[in-house]
Amino acid sequence: MQLQFPKSDIPRFAKKYCECFFTGNPSTQAEREKKLIAMRDEVSEQGYLDIDILQKVATWLKVQNVRRIENNNSENDVIERTHEALQNGDEPVLARPRQDGGLYGVGPVVATAILHFFHKDPYPILSRYSVKSFGEEERYNDSLNYWQEYVTFWQEYVTDCRTLAESATFEEMRTLDRALWWYANREV
Repeated sequence: MQLQFPKSDIPRFAKKYCECFFTGNPSTQAEREKKLIAMRDEVSEQGYLDIDILQKVATWLKVQNVRRIENNNSENDVIERTHEALQNGDEPVLARPRQDGGLYGVGPVVATAILHFFHKDPYPILSRYSVKSFGEEERYNDSLNYWQEYVTFWQEYVTDCRTLAESATFEEMRTLDRALWWYANREV
């Protein structure tokens, strides 16, 4: 995978993201992101997400039918699956089909956002925006079939993002994610 812009632009693009969402009259989106970041210690201490925090992640991502996540997953299932994923860095545990023990309404984007915000190791969010920033949009599809086949791509993507983050001049994966999103949406 090849980043589609110079690595030196990461801090600048992340700053533009923040200027768009966080300055002046902060958007609801910015407030939601700040709340997720503020929950890191709580989630780290308890080792899992409850259904309320899962809904907050889905709402931040603007997932349709957030209420269905609550209505179709038990609190115990959410706690068990997110605990397993956060202990093992195992996003497929979260996004696998419901009939295989997955959580309703949790696909690749939500699963990787959970790891991004709450896992002790740095994880990128896998979305159409981030993939576009690597010139890989033709490889992205958020369907369950794609999810089941994408593990090799995900591992490559995580490795590339971690390498990029370590070699750049910023301190956390959130900065890279913001830059990837901004680059993919720069025409907006």
